[in-house]
Amino acid sequence: MASETFEQRIERACSDKEIPGILLVGDDREGNFRYEEVFGNRSLKDPSKGDPMTKDATMWMASCSKFPTSVAVMQCVERGQLNLDDDVTGLLPELKGLPILTKFDEGDTQPTITENTKPITLRTGGTTPFGTAADPEAPVEYTENRGWSRDMLDCSGGAGLFGNVIDYQKLLHSICADDGKLLKKETVDYMFQDHLSAASKAVFNTTLENPALREILGGGVMAGMEITHGLGGMIFLKDVEGGRRAGTIAWGGYPNLLWFCDRKAGLSGIAGSQMIPSGDPKFNRLFALWEQELYKRAGKGKL
Repeated sequence: MASETFEQRIERACSDKEIPGILLVGDDREGNFRYEEVFGNRSLKDPSKGDPMTKDATMWMASCSKFPTSVAVMQCVERGQLNLDDDVTGLLPELKGLPILTKFDEGDTQPTITENTKPITLRTGGTTPFGTAADPEAPVEYTENRGWSRDMLDCSGGAGLFGNVIDYQKLLHSICADDGKLLKKETVDYMFQDHLSAASKAVFNTTLENPALREILGGGVMAGMEITHGLGGMIFLKDVEGGRRAGTIAWGGYPNLLWFCDRKAGLSGIAGSQMIPSGDPKFNRLFALWEQELYKRAGKGKL
């Protein structure tokens, strides 16, 4: 299969049912390059009937909701309507008194929790690394070596978006291009900064030593990478050979959706599927292959 093109590899993955189907969209900042292709099926529920994946497919975006929510919050910050460091319980009283989860090991019948004495702010809400084991879409925030979970099933800002991958790429393109249509450049610069404390970052990177967790966080997360969190996604702190640059922000959604936004290279993209559970290894390998292909075809592969 050495002479196999990228598209042939994806088509083979779909025909061999490694994945049911996928929609891939990416482009560069300058408008000189765009990739927009669809492969496979939306559903394998009835193998006797074809149900091709389409470019206008509506998907549950799950945790991909977090980035547009973060952009919307920062628009309110720009207008002076919100402050990142204000206690959010004035707006969301249901969060008041939320305890901190300190331990819940295998074999425990009840979690160990302590009182939270620090306010929950938009800043800490915007730097939520990942979800709990019980609900992968419920974010957890690290405070030193402790985490507090905000499992709010009716809160749509973290996981409630349904939409189209092509539309989502319009958001990524605007942020990547710094075109000013959604946010001021200085606001985007701030979102892409390291917003974790040294202690929280150390805990976060220690958890990434778990291979299963790296799979859940997507095809771009490899062993030994140093990662932090900005406002709206993970920030990769080192260059990847032939790929994303240091400062790239990336995240994904539970049914195996992954996106990245590399402002230094001027390239962004999103891969959409609807497979459960999250962190499918085959999907992740295909996403990593596609990302490499994007950088190569866009002429962005050289550091």
